[in-house]
Amino acid sequence: MTTATYLTRFFQEKDLMERTYEVASPDGVMHLIPTGCVIEAIHAAPAGEQDKIAGILRQLDFRNGDIHHFLNHLAGALAARY
Repeated sequence: MTTATYLTRFFQEKDLMERTYEVASPDGVMHLIPTGCVIEAIHAAPAGEQDKIAGILRQLDFRNGDIHHFLNHLAGALAARY
């Protein structure tokens, strides 16, 4: 199974509730980024980044970790790009 296929299946099976993450960019501007946008960005990321993200998601899933906490972290990275 490819990483892209794994990510698609992972998010389909988890059926995460939509949340809005409040994150600040480095210049202090607050951004409101919904779960769906973070997941879209994951799917649009280069293959190497997808591999790293999938690895972390596997670990979180195995340990019953908070997926939203990780997605909030990724939302912060998105905010930093703008």
